[in-house]
Amino acid sequence: MRWAWKVKVRAKNGAVSYRVKLADGRSQIVSPRRYLTDYQQREMSGQPDLILQLAHHIGNEYNLRGQGPVRVYADARVSLNGRAAAVLIEPDVDLMRVRDGVGVASWITPAPSSVPIRLDRRRR
Repeated sequence: MRWAWKVKVRAKNGAVSYRVKLADGRSQIVSPRRYLTDYQQREMSGQPDLILQLAHHIGNEYNLRGQGPVRVYADARVSLNGRAAAVLIEPDVDLMRVRDGVGVASWITPAPSSVPIRLDRRRR
């Protein structure tokens, strides 16, 4: 790891918000800031398993308050190595129904196929 440059040559930035559909049909937008520190939010925004964990936490909180059963959806966009931000989590998947595991995660979108933007055009 100490000399593995490819480990150091990765930049991933993201933004996440959650949409909670209440049992009565109303929707509410929930920000991760309500639950996480700035550092935790930055780390979580590019990691699907952490996005899923927070979705379950939010949904369980609403259910415990008697507002459920609720459905929780994520609006998660991520930029990888300077690419334009792209959708990371399928926006129409109720994350309360998703269980994390080692199998294929159909709720995560495929990696971008475009090449990253070259920041220094003089080097080729």
